[in-house]
Amino acid sequence: MGWGEPAALNNVVHYVYAQHGAGNDAGDIFYIRSTDSGVTFSTPLKLNTDTTTRPQWQPNISVSSGGTLFAMWYDARGSASCQKGNPGVPCYQMWGRKSTDNGGTWLADMAFSDVITPLPAQPDPGIVDCYVGDYDYASAVATDHISAWADGRVSVSGQSQQDTFFDKEPTGAAGGIPCGDLVSFQVRCKSVTGGDKLQARLTLTDTSHSGEQVTITVDGNPNSVTINGNVAKLQINNPGVGPHTVELTDPAGCFPPSTPNCP
Repeated sequence: MGWGEPAALNNVVHYVYAQHGAGNDAGDIFYIRSTDSGVTFSTPLKLNTDTTTRPQWQPNISVSSGGTLFAMWYDARGSASCQKGNPGVPCYQMWGRKSTDNGGTWLADMAFSDVITPLPAQPDPGIVDCYVGDYDYASAVATDHISAWADGRVSVSGQSQQDTFFDKEPTGAAGGIPCGDLVSFQVRCKSVTGGDKLQARLTLTDTSHSGEQVTITVDGNPNSVTINGNVAKLQINNPGVGPHTVELTDPAGCFPPSTPNCP
């Protein structure tokens, strides 16, 4: 299953690991964190949200300087079975999940690799035929979480071989503004005489990005907003009754979407 990987930033310790799931589920991915340098840890949070009994295993995690986390793991939710070395039987895909607030909350889990790969065989007669290697470890640089994995999509002589594939997930630094430069993203629907006002407010740590633009998307429609000082504000008059999805999409991945309800 893989014992997982730790990561730490500013005395907050993060750890992901795999363990047997409920009932017939062979494996799920869990996350715990410590906010006191490892003295105590939180209640485990299951990162994979699928309802299948197919296994997830061998996770890794990275933390960026801006406090975003990205966990990645092997995931068989998209397949019915696995056969070692058989290129005609898809087995697993890499999945991941991201936190934009140092592990306090998490965005939805998502497919990270682009195909469901067959399970590659181990051709060395001196090694167990399902062994691929050791455990995967992830890292974060200024703009990206980076990770690699073993992949069997390329076959040689009719056998899926073991190859190393690589991809990256942005830390949230799109548009030149790192997530670490953002303090909060607040959204509300305010009732006033003459109708409602849908308001979004992005607060930054300082005024170094004043004059730059961010994108706030409302119900799928992007709006460019200029930062004034350390604040960017968007107001939409009479947005309509009911819930609205409001998201900071540039820089992306810094805050989860908000869904205020206008009466």
